[in-house]
Amino acid sequence: MEVSDGSRLQDHKLSAIDLHPGNVAFAQPGPAHINNFLIEPPPEHEIRRKDELPTPAHLPQRVCEPQDVGFGPGVVKILDFGHSFRPVNGAVYPATVFPSGTPRPPELLSGQKAATLPFKADSWYLGQLIYFILTHGWCLFPSSIGSDSEDALEEYKDRLTKLHNGQDNLMNQLPLSVKEHFTPYVLALLEIQPQMRLSISDLRWDKLFMETAITL
Repeated sequence: MEVSDGSRLQDHKLSAIDLHPGNVAFAQPGPAHINNFLIEPPPEHEIRRKDELPTPAHLPQRVCEPQDVGFGPGVVKILDFGHSFRPVNGAVYPATVFPSGTPRPPELLSGQKAATLPFKADSWYLGQLIYFILTHGWCLFPSSIGSDSEDALEEYKDRLTKLHNGQDNLMNQLPLSVKEHFTPYVLALLEIQPQMRLSISDLRWDKLFMETAITL
């Protein structure tokens, strides 16, 4: 699981700071899933020019829509370490050090907009990634993608309150055992105050989290 890779980075005193769905590789689905998926051919469309005439013979005549084949059980691997760095104790890291594509940790949006605990920023990103996997590709904070404004904190608090109170519609679609198993971990990784956040290295030693097999 990505938790293992992430904690190994922290064992080497490295902060990934760029954990998001585009930077991880999921295990591919099994043959049965793929074969079942291929029973139905993907949708095809004719390629037409703006004047409605067909394209020239040397260009493609038809196009297939890309299809999401999903993912299977297995290891999730981190792919991109371009933003990783080795934090120095006591150093202050401004928001400009961190990528902006994923909703940022609260400490990068308010006050001095900087992090003194980069490993806890990793926790924030991991919490969102787990939610993304559980909900089959939904972002927990969609309105805050790419935001560097303190206004995003309102969405954070609102969505986390709903998650805590059992009012998250997407999580409520999961089997009850899955929801009850993962919700506390997601909330612990997404604590607003970085000092209170569960660290990835601590999560690795949580047997309940690491050794419980969950099928979505």
